[in-house]
Amino acid sequence: MTAAAWHAPRSYLTPDELRADFDRIAAVSPEGSLPQLARYAWIERQLPPAPASALDLGCGTGTLTRKLAERCGAAVGVDLSPAMLAEARARTPHDCHTRYIEGDFRSVFAPEERFDVVTAVATLHHLPIAEAFRAAAARVRPGGLLLVVDLRESPVVPAGVQVLGRWVLTHFDQWLLARRPRRPGASAAWAAHGDNEPLPNVQEIRRAQTEVLPGATLTFHLRWRWSLAWRAPHCS
Repeated sequence: MTAAAWHAPRSYLTPDELRADFDRIAAVSPEGSLPQLARYAWIERQLPPAPASALDLGCGTGTLTRKLAERCGAAVGVDLSPAMLAEARARTPHDCHTRYIEGDFRSVFAPEERFDVVTAVATLHHLPIAEAFRAAAARVRPGGLLLVVDLRESPVVPAGVQVLGRWVLTHFDQWLLARRPRRPGASAAWAAHGDNEPLPNVQEIRRAQTEVLPGATLTFHLRWRWSLAWRAPHCS
C-alpha cells in the first residue's frame, strides 16, 4: 500500500447515523462483542487507585463505566445513543457512582473539564484516527492516562483466505456465545453497522500516534485489534 493510499478520503458516518445504528443495536444486542469485553481486563490493570476521576468515551451500556467507578470511585460515561444510555442507566446500581451523558465527546464537555483516566473501547475508529486521538487527549488531565482498545483494517489477503477466516471466526464466536445467547436480529444489526464504517490501517494508526501522542505504547493484537496507553505530559 502506498503512502498516498494511507490517506485516501473516507466517508465516515455522521453522529446522527451513528446514533441511529447504535439505537438499533441496543434493541437487539446491547452486550458488546466478546473480543471487546476481553480487553477490559487490560484496562483495569492500569487504572489509578481511588480517588480518581474517570471518563469512558462511547460507553454504550456502561459495562466499562461501572468498572471504572468501582476502581476509581466515580466515573462518567458519554455516548451518542440514547437507547444505549437507557440500558446503561437500567443496569447501574444506585450505589454505583456513575453519570451518563448523551452527546458527542468532542463537544459535550467544557474545554477545561478533564479526567485522571480516559478510556475508549471500539469508539475512536468512528473518526479519522488523528482527529480522534486529539479529541480524546484533550479530555486527559496533565499526568493523566488515556487507554484505548479499538479495531483496525484487516490486511489484504486472497479472497479465499478471507472467506475461510471469516467462517472460522464466525463459528468460534457462535460457540462462545452459546452460553450468552443474543436476541434475534443481533448479527444483522452489527453486520449492517460494520458494512458502513471505515477502519484505520496499521500505518495510519502508527503515524497518528507518533504525531499526536508521542511516547504512547501502541500494541497490535490478533483479530485486528490494537491497544494504546498514553500518559499526558505534566505541566511545565
